[in-house]
Amino acid sequence: AEIALAEYNKAPYDPNDRKKLFSEVFASWYQWKYKVPLTASEAKTSSQNCMIAAYKKCPALHSMAMWDIRAQDMQAILDQAELSHAMLEHIRNLFRQMYKYAVQYELVAKDYSQYTRITKEDDDTQGVPFTRDELRMLWEHRDSPFVDTVLIYCYSGWRINELARMPLDGINLEERTFTGGLKNRYSRNRTVPIHSAIYEMVRCRLDSQFRSLIYHDGTRTISEQRYRESFNAALQACGIQTEHTPHDCRHTFNMLLDNAGVDRVARYKLMGHKGQDINENVYTHKDLDQLRQAVESIKTGYEC
Repeated sequence: AEIALAEYNKAPYDPNDRKKLFSEVFASWYQWKYKVPLTASEAKTSSQNCMIAAYKKCPALHSMAMWDIRAQDMQAILDQAELSHAMLEHIRNLFRQMYKYAVQYELVAKDYSQYTRITKEDDDTQGVPFTRDELRMLWEHRDSPFVDTVLIYCYSGWRINELARMPLDGINLEERTFTGGLKNRYSRNRTVPIHSAIYEMVRCRLDSQFRSLIYHDGTRTISEQRYRESFNAALQACGIQTEHTPHDCRHTFNMLLDNAGVDRVARYKLMGHKGQDINENVYTHKDLDQLRQAVESIKTGYEC
């Protein structure tokens, strides 16, 4: 009994731990992981932004006691059809990290996140690439608001938030490269050479007063939703009537590489796809030279 009392006094059980809300645990986990409070105003890393975005997609859990949440509650979030596969991966990653923390500090009885899964088919292969005529329209209207961002996406292949939330120091104008990425180990920390046709657009948009290359209009920072609205308005201004999403730009880049005869390994590295011939994302100078040649093999015919 004395031994048990000593253990209790060393780490006494706090019944209030079972009342801590998911939102409270998220805040404490965030500070524990990133060493800054959730409310900190300084610039956030891609990882921090992803975790905050994932948390915001789980409003049904925010006011639930972490102790009472079960696998089916989290699975209901992961079964939402309107969420992209990439966002679902971020949400499940958040669940796993929060439960690892919560188990360690006895805020839950067990790790229920291990019983969740993503049922939605990976949507990274789905999309409608821009046609040659549509690309021509974009180039002809490249001075219209936000058309430059559409072209940057089409000739770099980044997912919308891989580039929009890329830290500015990941954009190297001297080396003419983007370095960043999200989603998985094949996508993260990959380097994509900046195509010469979009270099000036990237240089002009890169402004230290904004945290994002994409999410600003030259005078102020804008939200992702505002950007998507501006993206649609830019296509309409060009006379493009087909409905496109920013993700279609990624498929356009892959199509352009394929049409230019770029080999599969180079395409996989540039796109951040897993391939049998790719074991790790290590880029030597030779690799970068080869990837630059692959990117530059895309001839726009409209940039001059």
